[in-house]
Amino acid sequence: MRDFSPQICRAGRSLLGWTAVDLAREAQIGLATVKRFELGGDARQSSVEAMQSAMRGAGLLFIAGGQSSLDGGPGVRVSAGFKAEV
Repeated sequence: MRDFSPQICRAGRSLLGWTAVDLAREAQIGLATVKRFELGGDARQSSVEAMQSAMRGAGLLFIAGGQSSLDGGPGVRVSAGFKAEV
């Protein structure tokens, strides 16, 4: 998803209640990569895809610009049946 921005990454982590350490572990990438990406720095496409895939696996759905959503903008929402871990 081209619209997977640092802001959407942070929002996704927040929805899941994950720290950057949690995301790095679940995506099987380095913590420095997560932090660098979330601050707007470069990350390999494979790392970005791994972060998004880990969040999808935890129950998030990502919406690209132009896909069905109320305002047509990029975003993130939880899937049906999603339950955050406490």
